[in-house]
Amino acid sequence: MPVLLSIIIFITFVLGFYGPGGPEVVLLGQNFDPEVADLIREQWGMNDPFFMQYFRYLQNYATLNFGESLLIRQHQPIIDLIAERLPITMQLSAAALLLGIPTGIVLGIIAAFTRGSWLDRSIIFTTVFIRAIPVLVAAPVLLMIFAGQLRILPAGG
Repeated sequence: MPVLLSIIIFITFVLGFYGPGGPEVVLLGQNFDPEVADLIREQWGMNDPFFMQYFRYLQNYATLNFGESLLIRQHQPIIDLIAERLPITMQLSAAALLLGIPTGIVLGIIAAFTRGSWLDRSIIFTTVFIRAIPVLVAAPVLLMIFAGQLRILPAGG
């Protein structure tokens, strides 16, 4: 597990390091003055060698210093934004677990008692189908259904 986490952290850093654009593009927009962009890159240590930047990234990661927001609320620490949204995230996760685990157990018991029947095959097909749909696809579709069409849930906020 620590090896996988280390690989993910490294890949995340490399993508940010070699990816197109940077914070200067976010701050200044697409048509920016190169001198101002160079000043920002120098101020934030982005002209330092790769391994110096990676070491600083690891230090900040270990101390939960994720920097400041450039988009949502400028100059607010990202850890504050995470902490602000953490309670609702935990509530949603708990609700999903409290709904998903008993449902899975009940469906598993039904499938086991009706092994080989159309009900068993239907349960297995449905669960495999649902698990195969990426969350990034399922979430907007479910939002359109439950918030847009049925109006059972709020669309935002």
